[in-house]
Amino acid sequence: GRLKVPEGFGERTYNKYARVAYIAQQHLVHLKDAMSNTPLEYIQKRYALGFDSEAPERDARKLTEKEEADRKRLGIMFGKKSKPVQAIVGRREHGRLGAVVESAGAKSFQYRVQWEGLADVDMTWEGRGKLLQCGCEGMVDDYDDKLFEAWAGVDQRPLSTEEVVDHLVPFGLPEDVVRNRKISMLSSGQKIKLMFGAALWTRSHILCLDEPTNFLDVESVDLLAEALSNFKGAFAVVTHNEGFAEKVCSEVWTVTDGQVLGARTRFAKANAKGKAKA
Repeated sequence: GRLKVPEGFGERTYNKYARVAYIAQQHLVHLKDAMSNTPLEYIQKRYALGFDSEAPERDARKLTEKEEADRKRLGIMFGKKSKPVQAIVGRREHGRLGAVVESAGAKSFQYRVQWEGLADVDMTWEGRGKLLQCGCEGMVDDYDDKLFEAWAGVDQRPLSTEEVVDHLVPFGLPEDVVRNRKISMLSSGQKIKLMFGAALWTRSHILCLDEPTNFLDVESVDLLAEALSNFKGAFAVVTHNEGFAEKVCSEVWTVTDGQVLGARTRFAKANAKGKAKA
């Protein structure tokens, strides 16, 4: 999502073509509710809505009074069982004859719709035309914008078994582990690899990490440092672990007493990283 900058605290510069990933303070924040899943199932559930459901989200655009009135009025006229659209919770590419496609050129989408007052089993896939008829153009546009922000204009990746396996194998998770092993059975090192691989599903340019060494043992911290050193993009780390910051970062900023102090560039580290990428 896009960060909100409080009034009087500077400005925000936003590049809509930059893909940003996020890792929370410890891997269990992401994995705690998925221990009975395999890594394959975890990735598929985490990105089922088209974007990272565990990343900080921006708030949905609030409907205007007219849009809200149209949603209710037209929903009663054209909605399922005369119910208005409550939320859009998914999107898929769709062909003319009803088959999901991945063809080039102009694309047609269907949207997963939750209807107000109806159970989840009553959710349906609807085309844009149907949703406009129900007075939900603003909701459709907002959902499209959210997916564009997640993928920065590139095609959304399919959550097929083959695609997920091909993504996680380079992170050091063998195919059998990805397909069949429960996350609860993974070693701490494998969980780090899964955490890193899952966050980078969108092939992110920038990775943000919040206190990533908390609750990790020494071996896991070393694995994380190695993963960051091999990461081709940029990353920003918030940490109290000065040794970890010195090990992986080429520039260090200090935040204290509500102020951000000037950057301290570690030139040797920066030059080594630059040569490695050259």
